[in-house]
Amino acid sequence: MENIIVNISSDKMKAYITINAPSDSDIQMPNISEILKYLNDKGVVYGIDENRLNIIVNKKIFNQELMIAEGLYPVDGIDGRIDFHFDIKKDKKPVALDDGSVDFRNLDLIENVRKGQILCTIIHPLSGENGKTVTGEIIYCKEGKEPKLPIGKNVEYSTETDCIVSLIDGQLIYKNGKISVYLSCEISGDVDNSTGNIKFLGNLTIRGNVLSGFHVEAGGTVEVWGVVEGAIIKAEGDIIIRRGVQGNNKAQLISNGSIMARYIEHSSVSAKLDIKAESIMHSIIKCRGKLKLIGRKGLLVGGSISAGKEISAKVIGS
Repeated sequence: MENIIVNISSDKMKAYITINAPSDSDIQMPNISEILKYLNDKGVVYGIDENRLNIIVNKKIFNQELMIAEGLYPVDGIDGRIDFHFDIKKDKKPVALDDGSVDFRNLDLIENVRKGQILCTIIHPLSGENGKTVTGEIIYCKEGKEPKLPIGKNVEYSTETDCIVSLIDGQLIYKNGKISVYLSCEISGDVDNSTGNIKFLGNLTIRGNVLSGFHVEAGGTVEVWGVVEGAIIKAEGDIIIRRGVQGNNKAQLISNGSIMARYIEHSSVSAKLDIKAESIMHSIIKCRGKLKLIGRKGLLVGGSISAGKEISAKVIGS
């Protein structure tokens, strides 16, 4: 079949055929079987368009180069991914209110999670499909990759649900590509406009002061290294103020455990257990356990005092 020319593209993904018009009128258009055999002999074995070949033969299309076969291009797989159920890029910007003012106090910077809470879902990769050239060679696809599990502390991966869940109540931290949950949370400076109000499920340590007008609430112990001003602190555990409370008649300390402070002034303080301080002045004090004024001063002056078991001090009143 000298009058048939077959060309294969350089990437072997397409094949073209040209059937030249015969010079001898006695030579007929080759039939489909003959052309198919000739294509196979030339290496074209896959993706042959027999409908087009029928048209070429039936309509006696000569002297035109036509695509007669096309390979199958590979389809790469899709990488797996992780769907986080929390904001991994938490914005510290204050919220603009409807009246045009800006709320600097409710920044919601601490991500609280409960035991068993789903933190993220693992989406597995989708498989790809291999391709094939017109010469029958397989073109291997790129398979999707499994995502790296962001397993940190106090979390676990469930193969049944393809989810990562928290093992404890606490603060969620996403750092260096890993999810961790911690029982305790530490504020390195003051509780002020930079942090907003603080609400945490576990133990809370504040290295600085708690400024007036802010609220702190914890499901465990609250420890403040500095001074508490006219703020509200609530704790399911103890409240420990390393320096003291200068309440300006606005501070409220409420604990389901005990409260300890160096001094308490012009504040409202309530504890389910004991209250201990070196001095308490002009405050409303209530506890179901013992009220103890300890240390060098042991001073209790002014205000309203009630205790369920005992009140002890070196100096009571003026």
